[in-house]
Amino acid sequence: MSATRPPIATPEPRNPQVVNCASYAKGRKVGDVAIDDISEVLKEEDGQFVWVGLHEPSEELLRKIQEEFGLHDLAVEDAHSAHQRPKLEEYGDSLFVVLRTARLTDAGPEFGETHVFVGPKYVVTVRHGPSLSYADVRNRCECTPQSRPRRLRGRRDSRAGTVVNES
Repeated sequence: MSATRPPIATPEPRNPQVVNCASYAKGRKVGDVAIDDISEVLKEEDGQFVWVGLHEPSEELLRKIQEEFGLHDLAVEDAHSAHQRPKLEEYGDSLFVVLRTARLTDAGPEFGETHVFVGPKYVVTVRHGPSLSYADVRNRCECTPQSRPRRLRGRRDSRAGTVVNES
């Protein structure tokens, strides 16, 4: 462990827009991270990455996430606005993906969206509208640290499969 590593945060007062914010290293969860500490964790050279899950975040929260991760302005604008068309866009060394979600209820189908930012040291999901939790995807990744060499590709694949198969 690095001597300069910022301490892992105790959870912030519960913000219902922040579903999860944690750091991972070597395929294992290190701990929860305060939003304000994300950029410090990303500076670590020990293979850490941060996974943030948001649900219908405010513009203010998205701007803070943009600041912490260095996300592209256009992608952040799109992530704030639901009703985007499905797409995959590349911004430097990161991807921005818009997925349409659906789930069947007694009243009929409900539709939503998940916007995903994927970079070398992070995954950020932004859910809009009805959607199942992605906690199962996080749990599967946490339970299979041996898949670490394919972790970025595997996380994108796992997330898309969950959106399509379970929504």
